[in-house]
Amino acid sequence: MSGPGTPTLIHFHWLLAGLLLAVAPHALRFHPAVTACFVAVAAWRLLGYRGTLPLPERHRALWLLKLALGLGAVLAVWVSYRGQPTRDAGIALLILLIGLKLIELRANRDYYVLCLLGYFLVATNLLYDESILVTLYLLGVVWLLTAGLLALHAAGKATRPRWCLRQAGALLAQALPPALLAFLLLPRLEGPLWGRPQRAPAAQSGLAEEMAPGMIAALSLSEALAFRVTFEGPPPPPQQRYWRGPVLWDTDGQTWRAGSAGDGPVLPLRVSGPAYRYTVTLEPHGKRWLFALELPSLTGTSARSRSDLLLVARFPVVRRISYDLISHTSYRVTELTPRDRAAALALPEAAHPRARELARRLRDTAANERELVALVLRRFGTEPFRYTLTPPLLSGDTVDQFLFDTRAGFCEHYAAAFVVLMRAAGIPARIVTGYLGGELNPLGEYFIVRQRDAHAWAEVWYEDDGWVRVDPTASVAPARIERGIADLLPAPTRLLRAPGADAAQALWRAVDRGWDAIAYRWDRWVVGYNQERQRQLFERVGLGTVDRRALVALTLVAIAGLLGALAWALLRWRGPSRDPVQRLYLRFCRKLRRLGLKRLPHEGPLDFAHRAARAQPRLHDAIMRITEHYLALRYGQASDRATLARLVRRF
Repeated sequence: MSGPGTPTLIHFHWLLAGLLLAVAPHALRFHPAVTACFVAVAAWRLLGYRGTLPLPERHRALWLLKLALGLGAVLAVWVSYRGQPTRDAGIALLILLIGLKLIELRANRDYYVLCLLGYFLVATNLLYDESILVTLYLLGVVWLLTAGLLALHAAGKATRPRWCLRQAGALLAQALPPALLAFLLLPRLEGPLWGRPQRAPAAQSGLAEEMAPGMIAALSLSEALAFRVTFEGPPPPPQQRYWRGPVLWDTDGQTWRAGSAGDGPVLPLRVSGPAYRYTVTLEPHGKRWLFALELPSLTGTSARSRSDLLLVARFPVVRRISYDLISHTSYRVTELTPRDRAAALALPEAAHPRARELARRLRDTAANERELVALVLRRFGTEPFRYTLTPPLLSGDTVDQFLFDTRAGFCEHYAAAFVVLMRAAGIPARIVTGYLGGELNPLGEYFIVRQRDAHAWAEVWYEDDGWVRVDPTASVAPARIERGIADLLPAPTRLLRAPGADAAQALWRAVDRGWDAIAYRWDRWVVGYNQERQRQLFERVGLGTVDRRALVALTLVAIAGLLGALAWALLRWRGPSRDPVQRLYLRFCRKLRRLGLKRLPHEGPLDFAHRAARAQPRLHDAIMRITEHYLALRYGQASDRATLARLVRRF
């Protein structure tokens, strides 16, 4: 149904296209029934416009059905999300209610309401993904919704999509500068936009709070991004790029877990050597730990350091975050609590009998704890142990089977076996998981750490030096420590070894690095534009420290000045000429005006030329020649526009 002053089918097409594109990114985030219900109701309204299906406004039974659908949608969302006012519940309910509102679309007011709800629905997508591509996509949806609003008021031009899209683009371009000023100058909010912490994406992979044989090896082929790092100065050498993560204390003989040890306040320690300043941009992983070089001595975040030197955030990392750190890779912990000592010596009873016997023999041979560590590492390096990304499956006592039978494993096998031997010999030891190395992106001068860089190493307690890192993998595969995991990955397939494949791979790497550099800058200065980034920006432009009130005032003054300049430009702008010839002649007239010769409103081109030639005899020939060419082009006589342009330019 349509009538004077009501949205027509053409207007509905604009609105429906924008709403469908706004809902599309949510289709995989919620139950399929949410999207199916929205599409079904939108199809009902579309068929109602075409007269194929009746609408509720004229049938009481259908009106009751619409009311039941609305109540059912609210009840379904309430039950599905157990009555919790979460982000997902609110957006799912919004989608369903927008669909039901489409059935009520009759007047312009309904159209305005749906467009405004569409804008809000577009913004909800940024609660899940703030990448460049998604942002550009959502800007396109806003462009389409704005074009639909213009179509409602365009009368006969409503059937001209190009006009509506062009005008909508002009409006968005005019709104961009004030929005940019507000983004840069307004005080940044503290904490996440959505008040309650949300769950991490279900498909997110990475390190866990436990480790079993094969778990880290499974990450070795994953190209997924873990985090990026930018150093303010020279980075540490590869042998010191250990990105510390969860510390594992407890074991049941097969699986290692974090346990309750190491969760106390930071113990007294001493740092030495150079300090490294850097910024970490961490991908969401759903846990509270933050990755940092050993040892973070200063943080610009609200995180805290535990006694086992793990950096822990206040809330789980469910969205990309950035934090600034200062670390010393040379340090010494001077105390070990009785509780941590007991945890670092504990082994399951009756577990690892052959490993215990080996530890007893080595302890009897070694003169001290350092010599015992050297004997174990020498055993890994000289006996037929093998470092492999595809370790054989282990069963039963996995440590004994690895040490004496298979002798092939990944970093977690060597770290677990080493710690068991140390504890069996009476030396406190623990496993540290995290990442090792990282790939330098020369386009942005930052390091990319991927899931494939996941690593496990050990720490032993020396009474004179405290906790000391020992990486058993270095004894078996030193290239893993020196050059990273890339050289140890499986060789390319035959297809990738075809002629020209090297050039194609180099091109792909260059494109991938370029795009990653763009995405990283976007993450740091747009998505991660927080109070610290804002302070850095103000310092660069010489504003220094500005309080919140001054920021708001500065923003309002800047936006007012920008709008004033835009209004002044629009008032002076007389609009484009109807044709290029007219523009050339007006340019000629402006040049004569500088000489005091202004064309009168009633004066034709030829009369004006004669008057100007009499006033400027030295320009007589040029004035008459330009006027003759203009008249010839204007009234269809033979002439060349390029000649007229050249004469006006030289005049």
